[in-house]
Amino acid sequence: LGLPFNAVKPAFRESGMMFRPLRLNSMFAGAGSVALAGEAAGLISPSSAEGIGPALKSAYLLAQSFDKNGGLNIEKYRKKLLALRWNLYCKNLKIPAMFCPPLRRLAMRSGLTAVVAVRAESG
Repeated sequence: LGLPFNAVKPAFRESGMMFRPLRLNSMFAGAGSVALAGEAAGLISPSSAEGIGPALKSAYLLAQSFDKNGGLNIEKYRKKLLALRWNLYCKNLKIPAMFCPPLRRLAMRSGLTAVVAVRAESG
């Protein structure tokens, strides 16, 4: 490839502990005039350990939670965040299949990928 390093063989591997949101109250929007977003709020996908998607979504929801004078409405943010929190919480249901090799092989062989959502057009 002409690269100054070997891009095919990894030089080393590292690992670490990852905490997953196991309950809805593991994800916290904040209190008073302090709001939390992304990983600070515990918004981490438990199945993929991915945090950028929930971080961007929560930042967008937080931006919508300020009034015209720039004041934070934490209750509005908490309500807007509820659907995202439920989505992440429900991803816990697939964890046993993902981390149990026989169940993971069965799921991969099934061909089941994702459910396609179709939005009906109003006419």
